[in-house]
Amino acid sequence: MNKLKIYVKDDLGGLNWHLRSYSSVYMVYDANVAEHVAKIKKHVKSSLPLEISEAAKTMDTVLEIDRWLLQEGADRKSIVLAVGGGTTSDLAGFAASIYRRGIAYANVPTTLLAQVDASIGGKNATQVLDELIHRFNPSYQIPASL
Repeated sequence: MNKLKIYVKDDLGGLNWHLRSYSSVYMVYDANVAEHVAKIKKHVKSSLPLEISEAAKTMDTVLEIDRWLLQEGADRKSIVLAVGGGTTSDLAGFAASIYRRGIAYANVPTTLLAQVDASIGGKNATQVLDELIHRFNPSYQIPASL
């Protein structure tokens, strides 16, 4: 089992040094927080904005993320950053857990509830068969901006 690391900083610009051990960084983010990801975008190979809602929490969205990762060339040593609330972390975490038998992912929660859920939850799910499709896949890192 991975040891969970939680970083609390007053800005996310220093995130780069935490990501240096990965071959490449891919960011999945809630389009509603687009203005806040500028400091992170310069450290990622590619980013995928999603229109996030509870209705978007489907296997189709998970497969969209995995197709994007495949198209962009993500390998087993890549990491996925999930920037947004709980739905974003659920979708990106689940997609990362099934892509190439599982790759690393880290949450950058943008709400207090998402910070708590990301730090102690670890369950990623989609709205398929009343969430019968889920995985326990705790995040490697959880940066929390003050």
